[in-house]
Amino acid sequence: MAIIGGEQRLIEKRNNVRRQWWSIVVGACACFATLLSLQSVAHAQLFKYGPLTIASETEAALQFDSNVFRSAFNPRSDTILITRQGLTLEYARARGTTELKAGVTSNDYTDLQQNSFVNGNASLQHSHELTPLWKIVLSGSVALSNQLPGEPDTDVPDTAAEPIQRITSASSVALEREMKRGKLSFGVNYQNRDYNDVRTIDGGIADQDFRDTETDRARTSIEHNFSSRLQTIVLIEASVDEVRVRPN
Repeated sequence: MAIIGGEQRLIEKRNNVRRQWWSIVVGACACFATLLSLQSVAHAQLFKYGPLTIASETEAALQFDSNVFRSAFNPRSDTILITRQGLTLEYARARGTTELKAGVTSNDYTDLQQNSFVNGNASLQHSHELTPLWKIVLSGSVALSNQLPGEPDTDVPDTAAEPIQRITSASSVALEREMKRGKLSFGVNYQNRDYNDVRTIDGGIADQDFRDTETDRARTSIEHNFSSRLQTIVLIEASVDEVRVRPN
């Protein structure tokens, strides 16, 4: 069996729990940034019957990420162009809304271009109004993507002969406060990344279990909507991440 070189050293490095502490950058403040995103979302209603609505959704976002690989050893930042096309099925009641979404998302990195990828994704979200201003939001999602071999934040030479398939699943719970033209959110997330084994250039199999990770995240975010017609949103998010190699 062909195993990617340097695997043991990477395992030892990643087995140490990694915590990222980030601060928000505002203007020219000499701080670290988490996520700073400018988003635009357009909806087109396709069908409506009572509380049920089906709509198409197009989203574009320009996002700055201070730590693309969620690494404590050599953080790499980049600006990412994210575009998404999908369908939304919404069931709305007086104090709660359930949304099922499915679509295709493209992530194009400016500097780390070899990490650009396209994934198919689906999510289910339910929000319930607690008070006129506060609501609780529960969500789950799954995404399937193919990524090129290698990760620039490590020194591991990748001998895979084909793109590496990655399945990402996530769940979250959040408290959101509605504001006049935006919202404030506090939440916790759990994410699981599972990389499938791949064929190598010499005909063997490259075990990718050492890439599998679990991530716990506590986050807070604020967003402001500049346009009610075409949603144009500025989002700032700060979070604390705990990343660990998933036991196999």
